[in-house]
Amino acid sequence: MSLAPTSAPWVLRRRVSVLVLVSAVVTLVLVATGWYSFARLLDARSDLIDRVDPAALASRDLFNAYIDQETGVRGFAITGDPSFLDPYREGSAAGDEALDRLRDRTAGMSVAATVSEVVDQGERWRSTVAEPTIAAAGTDPAVARQLVEAGKASFDAVRSTFEDLDGQLGAARRTSRADLDRATQALIVVLSVLAVGLVAMGAIIWLALLRWVVRPLVELGEETRVVAEGNLEHAIVPSGPAELVALGVAADAMRLRIVTELQVANAAQAELDVQARELARSNAELEQFAYVASHDLQEPLRKVASFCELLRRRYSGQLDERADQYIDFAVDGAKRMQVLINDLLAFSRVGRVGDGLSPVDCDEVVATALHHSSMVIEETGAQVIVGPLPTVAGDRSLLVMLFKNLIENSIKFRGEATPRIEIDAQPYDLSADLSGELPGDPSGAAGWLFTLRDNGIGIQPEYRDKVFVIFQRLHSREQYPGTGIGLAMCRKIVEHHGGRIWIEDGRSAEAGQDGGQGQPGTTFRWTLAAQEEPVP
Repeated sequence: MSLAPTSAPWVLRRRVSVLVLVSAVVTLVLVATGWYSFARLLDARSDLIDRVDPAALASRDLFNAYIDQETGVRGFAITGDPSFLDPYREGSAAGDEALDRLRDRTAGMSVAATVSEVVDQGERWRSTVAEPTIAAAGTDPAVARQLVEAGKASFDAVRSTFEDLDGQLGAARRTSRADLDRATQALIVVLSVLAVGLVAMGAIIWLALLRWVVRPLVELGEETRVVAEGNLEHAIVPSGPAELVALGVAADAMRLRIVTELQVANAAQAELDVQARELARSNAELEQFAYVASHDLQEPLRKVASFCELLRRRYSGQLDERADQYIDFAVDGAKRMQVLINDLLAFSRVGRVGDGLSPVDCDEVVATALHHSSMVIEETGAQVIVGPLPTVAGDRSLLVMLFKNLIENSIKFRGEATPRIEIDAQPYDLSADLSGELPGDPSGAAGWLFTLRDNGIGIQPEYRDKVFVIFQRLHSREQYPGTGIGLAMCRKIVEHHGGRIWIEDGRSAEAGQDGGQGQPGTTFRWTLAAQEEPVP
């Protein structure tokens, strides 16, 4: 019996499910952390690039616009040339545009108050210095110069406020830069941890599969290999998840069944060996019986037949009619016994006595069979038409007996018309079933299908298998003489050559010539293996 595990292990499905679930949770946590770090990086980058740096640039543009305005006012006050007011006007327009950008970028920032102070200082300088100076320069240049000199302190206040704003924007830029660096470092750390975590989870999954699947399968393979090598007494001990344990238990159950069936097979083989020895002994006795039948029984029968024939010759007509009839019965019985013994001896020798299978020319075989049957052919005027026949692998003497028995059978069971027999052959795949009744040889080897057609009395379908059984007769001895062994011997010869023989419907070759339907006729078909091609 196989050894079952003492405790029920987790099934592989549960183990894999838990492992996948844990891996998925860890991966989600790492991915979420990475996404948060990336979002922080984007925020820090956006704050630096989209707000602080543009705000510093807008502050610088606004300060340059005020410088251009102060320079234009100073030049117009000193020279009185109206062309010096162009920088003032351009600076004023540029300052408004830069101020809009500055307010937009610093909205919500801590420097928004300083921006308001810059605007207030700039507007105060323009209302108290720039505009009065431009108005006085057209009427009294000296007053305009005095206003310019007096407004220097006011512009210095504007300059000072811009310096405070630049300092605050610089501090904000450094803070944003530091936040960007920290977010970048955090993202790098998270990505590194994510990569290490994925590698670690892959290693854990591989080790788990190695321990849960690969190693138990290898161990089970080793166990089954020991059994496959012939050690059927080796018990298969399963391990690992429940599925693999069940597989191992099933394999061990199969081993036990094989052991049981092997024991039964060995017992059956031993019985077959005994039967084979008994069959060999029986065959030896049959050989001895055949010897006795061919020697010891033939001599007494010949004597009985000879003396009965002498009695008939000497006392024919001297005794009464009944005595002559008795003597005729004795002579006929002795002769029929001789024929029966000879036929039985020939039947028993089919397949046991011969030269083995060799290439045999069937044209020559049929010619020999016709020669042996020449007397009955001449007496009946039978016509035997033989088509081209192949060379097959067979026993020549047995094949001669096969064709001779079939030809004489067709002549014996002839109808009123002159016997007409046609013999031909065609290539045949032994795995096919051309007869529709008998399956072909499953080997599928190439062979030949032989056909013998006659115009005799025919055989009814229900008797077509019966005629091949030994001693089975369809007619009385008074109608058709014979021992009932001929067709049985034909079947045994064909089967000895690995073929099959059967009967199909036939029709007289002369049907229609006399205006009638002719005799039913009989068609014999049998298969023989083709001659094997010589090995080059």
